[in-house]
Amino acid sequence: MTEIKVNQNVHAITVNDEDAELLNHRLTVTDQHLPDTSSRLFEQPTVHDDESDFISTWPKRSSALLDNGDLNVSAGCVGASLCNCVDSFFTFNRRFPCFTWLKTYSWSKLLRDFIAGITVALTVVPQGIAYAKVAGLPAEYGLYSSYIGPLVYLIFGTAKDITMGPTAVMSLIVAAYTKGNYPQYAVLLTFCAGITQLLIGVLQLSMLINFVSHPVISGFTSGAALTIAYGQVGALLGNDKIDGDHLYQQVYQTFRYIKHINWWDLSLGVMCLVILLFLRYLRSATLFKNTGDSPSYVIRIIRKVFWIICIGSNAVVVLTASFAVYIWSVVGDHQFSTVEKIENAGQVPIGMPPFGFVDKATNTTVSLVDMVVDIKAGFLIVPLLGILESIAIAKSFARKNDYRIDTTQELVAIGLANVASSFFNAYPITGSFSRTAVNSQCNVATPMGGLFTSIVVFSALLFLSPLFEYIPEASLAALIISSIIFNFDYKIITHLFKTKKTDFLTVVLTILMCCLTSAEYGIISGIVFSLLMSLCPMASPRIRLDRFREGALVIARFDHGLNFPSAEVIVDTFSEHFEQIEKKKVVGQNTVDPKCCIIDLDRVWQIDQSVCVSLATVKSFLEKKGVKVFLIRACPGVLSTLDRSRCNDEMPPSWDHFASLEEAVSVFTGEHLLNGVNNNNNSFQDSTGHQMDEVKVTNHRDSLAKEVDLKNVDAGGDKSNGSNASFLANGSSSKVLGNSPASPSSTES
Repeated sequence: MTEIKVNQNVHAITVNDEDAELLNHRLTVTDQHLPDTSSRLFEQPTVHDDESDFISTWPKRSSALLDNGDLNVSAGCVGASLCNCVDSFFTFNRRFPCFTWLKTYSWSKLLRDFIAGITVALTVVPQGIAYAKVAGLPAEYGLYSSYIGPLVYLIFGTAKDITMGPTAVMSLIVAAYTKGNYPQYAVLLTFCAGITQLLIGVLQLSMLINFVSHPVISGFTSGAALTIAYGQVGALLGNDKIDGDHLYQQVYQTFRYIKHINWWDLSLGVMCLVILLFLRYLRSATLFKNTGDSPSYVIRIIRKVFWIICIGSNAVVVLTASFAVYIWSVVGDHQFSTVEKIENAGQVPIGMPPFGFVDKATNTTVSLVDMVVDIKAGFLIVPLLGILESIAIAKSFARKNDYRIDTTQELVAIGLANVASSFFNAYPITGSFSRTAVNSQCNVATPMGGLFTSIVVFSALLFLSPLFEYIPEASLAALIISSIIFNFDYKIITHLFKTKKTDFLTVVLTILMCCLTSAEYGIISGIVFSLLMSLCPMASPRIRLDRFREGALVIARFDHGLNFPSAEVIVDTFSEHFEQIEKKKVVGQNTVDPKCCIIDLDRVWQIDQSVCVSLATVKSFLEKKGVKVFLIRACPGVLSTLDRSRCNDEMPPSWDHFASLEEAVSVFTGEHLLNGVNNNNNSFQDSTGHQMDEVKVTNHRDSLAKEVDLKNVDAGGDKSNGSNASFLANGSSSKVLGNSPASPSSTES
């Protein structure tokens, strides 16, 4: 049975004024960067100037009690029962935030929402058609995905600026699962992604997204931007032979089939791209500044016109290009590549998501099992990516516009939006950064703007879909390139190269994997690599070993939590250190045998069973060599784990724990004096090195006990005299800590 002794009956420590000031400020000389532990070769020992200064400045912890309540911290549903978690989730006002802002809704807010909704609709219609091509789907699927999401988010969303719909990055991921001309895969993926996101929200597991680091997100976004942008080069050149699955294949095919360029498409595409970039510049430029106190009426009109043109630049360019193609087709035959004609134009499909379908090409039935096997990791990647995109955008604009969002409710809103959209043949949707920025610039007041966006998109789907066949693909390619190319974050690459190389490698690896393989493998490889980099320190904990009193006292300190990957490293480190001491004795070096090893657990916030076994192994190994083992400054959780780790015979019968280093050193000082044994002749020694027989040792122990009692009684005595008292668990002083020649050494592993 394992028993932990928590020593708390320690009286005040009597020290001089200088040391008292150091103790009050809890300074430490060990809070320094420790070397890498990939090689546990011990360095040349470093000598401390003064043992008393070193130990007196060691940070102290108040007496640690075995109170599990101190660590009873729950995150989400962790540590709570499922029933309590679900009960806390279903709160009406939190789950239906629309009723909160509807109470204060006014005509002025309605006007702001109307203007913002119409403006966003002018952006989402051409973008939806373009992003459907990126996803490998017919053009109408982009609009199917654009009008249900805003309606659902209006009811359940908490961010007034965010707009739900198709995005370039999500379209690229979906393209891997559409299987050519099979949109049924995308619709099923929408339904399953929504269910997954909804479950994450209901179970309040939003902490899972914290495992995807910022370098992974930046690398994935940058890699996807390159892949999407270059994927539109074929449409921009009017060359349908550029259709490789990977970036390097597309680059190769571009030069291989350079002679198949359609100069009509190239001219129109370059013209549209230049206009879009110019309008983007105008939107951010400070043009038409008024030099007077207030702008004139003409200036205000001009500003408003240019603002509308710049905000709706996508719609303006695509409509203008489509009108030009239409005029050209009326006058004569045109040479432009346009969007395919929509079958069943003017109809909106409604029905259950496809849990199986008939492949008309092969006249075979594709079952739900076959679809699940084909999608595989997409059921996890798509909802995760949707959460990351939407939450990041919502938080960004919430900080910018000074309001708060409910992350759990956002997950619910995203999940419900996808589930509802799957009944209208939509592919997975999430928050769009570009359209959210437009929404914010229009000074939207509430999520009600999504209602007007949905009305415009639905109307376009009903009445304008027959005209989609006049939209030139080159104009859509220019729209996608101008929108996505600015997502490549080159600044983060140079910044991480200067700050942290592991994060730099994570970004570069994620970008390369996105470009060389696919977007899904890119984000998976980035997540795995970043997690491995985070777990590596767990497998090689930094351990500092300091030796005092000519090597008789060893103090060990860890710098973070200990878990099973570090279990063997702990045993090996202590074994190598004490074996090195024995080797020095063999070669004739005057090395004192260690008598006590103090293990400081102040920075260890958690341990597991493997670490408990390793510490027990270290304790057993050292006690066989005659070394006493003490634990100091362990937190309640660590002590509780040690106390409960009684499942095998490998655990020691007891642990001696002290609240501070001074208490442990004072006990060692007394025991080392009273019980110290000379290894050469098994005789006893006092602090001066004189031989003592057992009777004298017993008498000396009694006198020490009396001296301790006198110190306890004489509370108002001279402090200098009290500082000369040695010991036991009643106190410690700088006088005692320095009463023998100090030649300490430290080792780090």
